[in-house]
Amino acid sequence: MSQSIFRSWRSQIGYFCVEMSDSIGSRKAIHTNHERHTDEDYAVTAHQELIDSVISILQANARDHGLPSISASFSVDNFLVWSGAIGLASIEASQPAKVTNLYRAGSVSKAITSLIAVRLVDRGILNLDRPINQYLGNYPDGDEITSRMLGSHTAGIRHYQYSFGNWPPNEFFMNKQFDTVEESLRIFKHDDLLFAPGTGFSYSSYGYSLLSFVMERASGRSFSQLLREEIVEPLQLTDTRLDVASLDNSDQAQYYDVKDKKWRPTRIINLSSKWAGGGVVSTPTDLVKIGLSIQDERYISPEAQNILVTPTYKDHDAGALAGYSFGWITNSKMNLLTEDKHVTTYSHAGSSVGADSNLLVIPAFGVVVAVQINRSPRLGSTSAELLSDDIGRLILAKLT
Repeated sequence: MSQSIFRSWRSQIGYFCVEMSDSIGSRKAIHTNHERHTDEDYAVTAHQELIDSVISILQANARDHGLPSISASFSVDNFLVWSGAIGLASIEASQPAKVTNLYRAGSVSKAITSLIAVRLVDRGILNLDRPINQYLGNYPDGDEITSRMLGSHTAGIRHYQYSFGNWPPNEFFMNKQFDTVEESLRIFKHDDLLFAPGTGFSYSSYGYSLLSFVMERASGRSFSQLLREEIVEPLQLTDTRLDVASLDNSDQAQYYDVKDKKWRPTRIINLSSKWAGGGVVSTPTDLVKIGLSIQDERYISPEAQNILVTPTYKDHDAGALAGYSFGWITNSKMNLLTEDKHVTTYSHAGSSVGADSNLLVIPAFGVVVAVQINRSPRLGSTSAELLSDDIGRLILAKLT
């Protein structure tokens, strides 16, 4: 793909910093800093009022819900318009958040993995409907499981479970290094399936680990190579990679939980057990570019687009995930326009230890919104998904 696909985007990149103490009850805004980089005046003249409204929403939510930082980005008419960050990437170091700070993407990683998969499909490297044992040889139940089932959560692979081999005793908090994707499969490889492949729906990050191993075998490349060569390089991303524990991770925001109305750094975890399903780190700017790519026929074919956004026939089993397709959730939302008007969206949310992410695409308007927060999701609080909807609602109100 041409390296100039995204070069024409009109962009305005900025960051906004609000200093906070480590006590939610006592923090106060001290100052706001701005950095803008734009190749023309389009964003400023056409969208400044919208940008100001988005900043106000982020500031209010950081204040009202005790968020250390929020990073966000959005596009309009298929052009990247704005990126910004407010708050502190590190409370201890009083380090203001920047748009270049990386955040754990959580399960938004699945949307990224699915894009790699359909890129391989487009080139005839991967067939989603062949049994995975045509690539793996003798994987348990691999004669009945297909890559399409893995990507749509219909293969019967389990999700995280309680395990007293970890502390806390839940695989979500695992802090164990796996040097390869194949090695990480030992966590669940010999466990019973939840149902016969293709007969039900059960959300599974481990299903994406297995999918990424199939992709490795089909392509002859590691998952890290696939991410770089199929996503990062063609989309000209600058801040997206796997969360590898041995790397210098100083470019990431510090991750926090809230206890007794105070921020506390989260426990150390290792995401090598689930790179494809929850182990990517990125920025909202890069995530918006990824969201824009699913509508770009220079990047993936129309057939590949349909794979990503066509819900599985088992979506009635999915509950809150009804509309799950292949790495993306397709919805008809009522709350983004008026009560009597629906708008189609493609999205994926992601929760990780100390992080909350969401990627929202509104294809009819060329709108993509990405939000990332460096605090674990909490019941009764705002979320990256809710903030994405709020920003999307503002944009559509301006456009319609």
